[in-house]
Amino acid sequence: MADSNTTNYSFVMPEVGASQDTWGEKLNDNWADVDGLLGGDEPVLGIDINSGSIDGAAIGGDTPATGSFSEVRSSGDVLINNEGADSVLRLNDGATSVWSIRKDVSNGNDLEVLSYDGASNGNVIFNISGGVGIGKIPTVPLDVSGAGALSGSLDVGGSITASGSVNVSGSVTASSFQGNATTATALDNTSMTNAGISGVDGLANVTEARGGTDDALLMSAARVLTAINWRCSGRNQTWSDKTSSRSANTWYYNDEERPITVNIVASIDDDADFKVSTSASGGVTVARGLNGDRSNMSALVPPGHYYKIEGTFSVWAELR
Repeated sequence: MADSNTTNYSFVMPEVGASQDTWGEKLNDNWADVDGLLGGDEPVLGIDINSGSIDGAAIGGDTPATGSFSEVRSSGDVLINNEGADSVLRLNDGATSVWSIRKDVSNGNDLEVLSYDGASNGNVIFNISGGVGIGKIPTVPLDVSGAGALSGSLDVGGSITASGSVNVSGSVTASSFQGNATTATALDNTSMTNAGISGVDGLANVTEARGGTDDALLMSAARVLTAINWRCSGRNQTWSDKTSSRSANTWYYNDEERPITVNIVASIDDDADFKVSTSASGGVTVARGLNGDRSNMSALVPPGHYYKIEGTFSVWAELR
């Protein structure tokens, strides 16, 4: 019978009663191959270990065995199955900084990223209860159904959809911010104040919107309309008869924050000039009534301007 080889690693099995001058070389080669396998020089394939122990922990027992590896690779999926309990993957830099990635079965199988102090999981850094897509694949926005807390900065190129609150202690960089148009719950002053948005102090209230002097406040659609109505002539203004309270050749001052309209009917027996000025002197003639003609003079007087009629009049009315 000729020499043969083992099934798995092709060790040479010398023919019985033969190989008188070569059996030693063959066995030495076999032992060299075994030494390479045991020493880790060659991969060990097809070994199924169902008994024994590693560091005193039974293989396949209730207490899992542990090992220390410089690198773990897999050509397929890596499955962490803790039979209905939390499944945790811990990342340790060898010093004091430890992080955990946990599937929290007590909280609807949420995926969480936590800090870890070496003895127990600490603060939840990130919690995902729905799908999360970042980047081009998959092409979906970051969707957080709970509260997302960020201690650093968040640079958003797409959109953030949150049914809860988003609390940011750092800065937020985004092209736009939107509230909920369906429920008409737009961004409010409470949620925007101290939001950490660079250069923004919150939303303007009614007084601030009317004033229009603070460039660090955002304006809601309602506040924009308030500001327009407050500054626009004719909106929410009414005509009033000032004939008995106005006198000719006397300067009057528009102390409102928007223009007023003044309408004067000059007397038929006198010339009359309607003047507007930035000070109580000089001025520009904006309308004129001639003697013998009952002229109707009207002008728009800007805020902070003076106005008067030089001559006599029969009717004086103002829209303010």
